[in-house]
Amino acid sequence: MSNKKKARNKEATIKKIYDVFFKLVLEEGFHKASTNKIAKEAKISIGTLYHHFPEGKKEIIRRYFENSVETSFDLEEFKKLNMSNISTVFRAFVSNILRNHKENKAYYIAFRSAILSDESLAQAHNERVVEISTGFVNELQETSEFFKSREKKRLIRSFIFIYNIINAIIYHHIVFMDLFQNDEDLVDYVSNLLGFTIKYLQKK
Repeated sequence: MSNKKKARNKEATIKKIYDVFFKLVLEEGFHKASTNKIAKEAKISIGTLYHHFPEGKKEIIRRYFENSVETSFDLEEFKKLNMSNISTVFRAFVSNILRNHKENKAYYIAFRSAILSDESLAQAHNERVVEISTGFVNELQETSEFFKSREKKRLIRSFIFIYNIINAIIYHHIVFMDLFQNDEDLVDYVSNLLGFTIKYLQKK
Protein backbone atom coordinates (compact mmCIF):
# COMPACT_ATOMS: atom_id res chain seq x y z
CA MET A 1 0.00 0.00 0.00
CA SER A 2 1.39 3.41 -0.97
CA ASN A 3 2.08 6.08 1.65
CA LYS A 4 -0.60 8.29 0.11
CA LYS A 5 -3.20 5.56 0.37
CA LYS A 6 -2.19 4.84 3.97
CA ALA A 7 -2.55 8.53 4.80
CA ARG A 8 -6.00 8.64 3.15
CA ASN A 9 -7.11 5.54 5.05
CA LYS A 10 -5.86 6.99 8.33
CA GLU A 11 -7.65 10.27 7.68
CA ALA A 12 -10.88 8.44 6.78
CA THR A 13 -10.71 6.31 9.95
CA ILE A 14 -10.12 9.34 12.18
CA LYS A 15 -13.02 11.20 10.57
CA LYS A 16 -15.27 8.16 11.08
CA ILE A 17 -14.29 8.08 14.76
CA TYR A 18 -15.07 11.79 15.12
CA ASP A 19 -18.42 11.38 13.37
CA VAL A 20 -19.52 8.45 15.53
CA PHE A 21 -18.17 9.92 18.76
CA PHE A 22 -19.94 13.27 18.40
CA LYS A 23 -23.14 11.54 17.24
CA LEU A 24 -23.12 9.42 20.42
CA VAL A 25 -22.36 12.46 22.59
CA LEU A 26 -25.37 14.25 21.13
CA GLU A 27 -27.63 11.22 21.59
CA GLU A 28 -26.43 9.83 24.92
CA GLY A 29 -24.12 12.38 26.54
CA PHE A 30 -20.34 12.32 26.94
CA HIS A 31 -20.14 9.83 29.81
CA LYS A 32 -22.30 7.19 28.09
CA ALA A 33 -20.44 7.42 24.79
CA SER A 34 -18.00 4.63 25.63
CA THR A 35 -15.02 3.72 23.47
CA ASN A 36 -16.56 0.27 22.91
CA LYS A 37 -19.71 1.88 21.50
CA ILE A 38 -17.64 4.21 19.33
CA ALA A 39 -15.62 1.32 17.89
CA LYS A 40 -18.72 -0.81 17.31
CA GLU A 41 -20.66 1.94 15.48
CA ALA A 42 -17.59 3.00 13.50
CA LYS A 43 -17.12 -0.66 12.49
CA ILE A 44 -13.51 -0.71 13.66
CA SER A 45 -11.72 -2.69 16.36
CA ILE A 46 -11.19 -1.19 19.80
CA GLY A 47 -7.48 -1.62 19.13
CA THR A 48 -7.72 0.59 16.05
CA LEU A 49 -9.50 3.30 18.03
CA TYR A 50 -6.80 3.29 20.72
CA HIS A 51 -4.09 3.18 18.06
CA HIS A 52 -5.28 6.56 16.80
CA PHE A 53 -6.39 7.91 20.20
CA PRO A 54 -4.34 6.18 22.94
CA GLU A 55 -6.02 8.17 25.73
CA GLY A 56 -9.54 7.39 24.51
CA LYS A 57 -12.43 9.86 24.56
CA LYS A 58 -10.54 12.75 26.15
CA GLU A 59 -7.90 12.55 23.45
CA ILE A 60 -10.60 12.57 20.75
CA ILE A 61 -11.91 15.81 22.28
CA ARG A 62 -8.44 17.30 22.63
CA ARG A 63 -7.31 16.45 19.10
CA TYR A 64 -10.55 17.70 17.57
CA PHE A 65 -10.22 20.96 19.48
CA GLU A 66 -6.61 21.43 18.37
CA ASN A 67 -7.56 20.82 14.73
CA SER A 68 -10.45 23.28 14.96
CA VAL A 69 -8.16 25.98 16.38
CA GLU A 70 -5.56 25.39 13.69
CA THR A 71 -8.18 25.89 10.98
CA SER A 72 -9.50 29.02 12.70
CA PHE A 73 -6.24 30.93 13.17
CA ASP A 74 -4.49 31.80 9.92
CA LEU A 75 -0.99 32.64 11.10
CA GLU A 76 0.08 34.10 7.76
CA GLU A 77 -2.83 36.56 7.76
CA PHE A 78 -2.06 37.72 11.30
CA LYS A 79 1.58 38.28 10.31
CA LYS A 80 0.30 41.01 7.96
CA LEU A 81 -1.61 42.78 10.73
CA ASN A 82 -0.97 46.48 11.34
CA MET A 83 -3.02 49.33 12.77
CA SER A 84 -4.44 50.21 9.33
CA ASN A 85 -5.74 46.76 8.30
CA ILE A 86 -7.10 45.37 11.60
CA SER A 87 -10.67 45.38 10.31
CA THR A 88 -9.79 43.50 7.10
CA VAL A 89 -7.78 40.81 8.87
CA PHE A 90 -10.45 40.28 11.50
CA ARG A 91 -13.26 40.11 8.93
CA ALA A 92 -11.50 37.20 7.22
CA PHE A 93 -10.84 35.57 10.60
CA VAL A 94 -14.45 35.85 11.81
CA SER A 95 -15.83 34.70 8.44
CA ASN A 96 -13.61 31.61 8.58
CA ILE A 97 -14.79 30.65 12.08
CA LEU A 98 -18.44 31.26 11.13
CA ARG A 99 -18.06 29.00 8.09
CA ASN A 100 -16.43 26.27 10.23
CA HIS A 101 -19.25 26.43 12.77
CA LYS A 102 -21.93 26.15 10.08
CA GLU A 103 -20.22 23.29 8.25
CA ASN A 104 -19.59 21.37 11.50
CA LYS A 105 -22.59 22.44 13.60
CA ALA A 106 -23.24 19.01 15.12
CA TYR A 107 -19.57 18.66 16.04
CA TYR A 108 -19.54 22.00 17.85
CA ILE A 109 -22.74 21.22 19.76
CA ALA A 110 -21.40 17.85 20.90
CA PHE A 111 -17.98 19.31 21.66
CA ARG A 112 -19.50 21.97 23.91
CA SER A 113 -21.78 19.39 25.54
CA ALA A 114 -18.80 17.15 26.33
CA ILE A 115 -16.78 19.98 27.85
CA LEU A 116 -19.68 21.24 29.98
CA SER A 117 -20.37 17.74 31.30
CA ASP A 118 -16.85 17.07 32.58
CA GLU A 119 -14.93 19.54 34.78
CA SER A 120 -11.55 18.04 33.94
CA LEU A 121 -12.28 18.40 30.22
CA ALA A 122 -13.30 22.02 30.72
CA GLN A 123 -10.09 22.72 32.62
CA ALA A 124 -8.01 20.97 29.98
CA HIS A 125 -9.81 22.96 27.29
CA ASN A 126 -9.02 26.26 29.03
CA GLU A 127 -5.39 25.27 29.46
CA ARG A 128 -5.10 24.40 25.77
CA VAL A 129 -6.58 27.76 24.76
CA VAL A 130 -3.86 29.46 26.82
CA GLU A 131 -1.14 27.14 25.48
CA ILE A 132 -2.12 27.57 21.83
CA SER A 133 -2.53 31.34 22.19
CA THR A 134 0.92 31.54 23.80
CA GLY A 135 2.52 29.56 20.98
CA PHE A 136 0.72 31.69 18.42
CA VAL A 137 1.95 34.93 20.03
CA ASN A 138 5.53 33.60 20.35
CA GLU A 139 5.66 32.88 16.62
CA LEU A 140 4.07 36.19 15.69
CA GLN A 141 6.54 38.14 17.84
CA GLU A 142 9.41 36.48 16.02
CA THR A 143 8.13 37.39 12.55
CA SER A 144 5.98 40.54 12.80
CA GLU A 145 7.09 44.04 13.76
CA PHE A 146 3.53 44.87 14.82
CA PHE A 147 3.50 42.10 17.40
CA LYS A 148 7.18 42.34 18.35
CA SER A 149 6.64 45.76 19.90
CA ARG A 150 3.68 44.62 22.05
CA GLU A 151 3.79 43.21 25.56
CA LYS A 152 3.56 39.41 25.40
CA LYS A 153 1.15 38.95 28.32
CA ARG A 154 -1.29 41.48 26.87
CA LEU A 155 -1.13 39.81 23.47
CA ILE A 156 -1.79 36.36 24.92
CA ARG A 157 -4.73 37.75 26.88
CA SER A 158 -6.00 39.38 23.68
CA PHE A 159 -5.94 36.15 21.69
CA ILE A 160 -7.59 34.16 24.48
CA PHE A 161 -10.35 36.77 24.64
CA ILE A 162 -10.68 36.86 20.86
CA TYR A 163 -11.01 33.09 20.55
CA ASN A 164 -13.54 32.81 23.37
CA ILE A 165 -15.75 35.77 22.43
CA ILE A 166 -15.96 34.85 18.74
CA ASN A 167 -16.88 31.25 19.45
CA ALA A 168 -19.41 32.23 22.13
CA ILE A 169 -21.21 34.74 19.90
CA ILE A 170 -21.22 32.52 16.82
CA TYR A 171 -22.29 29.43 18.77
CA HIS A 172 -25.21 31.29 20.34
CA HIS A 173 -26.18 32.80 16.98
CA ILE A 174 -26.21 29.44 15.19
CA VAL A 175 -27.53 27.12 17.89
CA PHE A 176 -29.91 29.13 20.08
CA MET A 177 -31.25 32.19 18.27
CA ASP A 178 -30.34 34.62 15.52
CA LEU A 179 -28.52 37.48 17.20
CA PHE A 180 -28.24 39.26 13.85
CA GLN A 181 -30.47 39.47 10.79
CA ASN A 182 -27.79 37.95 8.57
CA ASP A 183 -24.24 36.63 8.63
CA GLU A 184 -22.83 39.85 7.18
CA ASP A 185 -24.13 41.84 10.15
CA LEU A 186 -22.61 39.31 12.55
CA VAL A 187 -19.22 39.49 10.81
CA ASP A 188 -19.32 43.31 10.82
CA TYR A 189 -20.21 43.52 14.50
CA VAL A 190 -17.69 40.95 15.74
CA SER A 191 -14.88 42.30 13.52
CA ASN A 192 -15.41 45.82 14.85
CA LEU A 193 -15.62 44.53 18.41
CA LEU A 194 -12.33 42.66 18.04
CA GLY A 195 -10.64 45.64 16.37
CA PHE A 196 -11.63 47.84 19.29
CA THR A 197 -10.61 45.18 21.80
CA ILE A 198 -7.10 44.61 20.46
CA LYS A 199 -6.47 48.36 20.25
CA TYR A 200 -7.69 48.78 23.82
CA LEU A 201 -5.72 45.85 25.22
CA GLN A 202 -2.53 47.00 23.51
CA LYS A 203 -2.56 50.45 25.14
CA LYS A 204 0.53 50.92 27.22
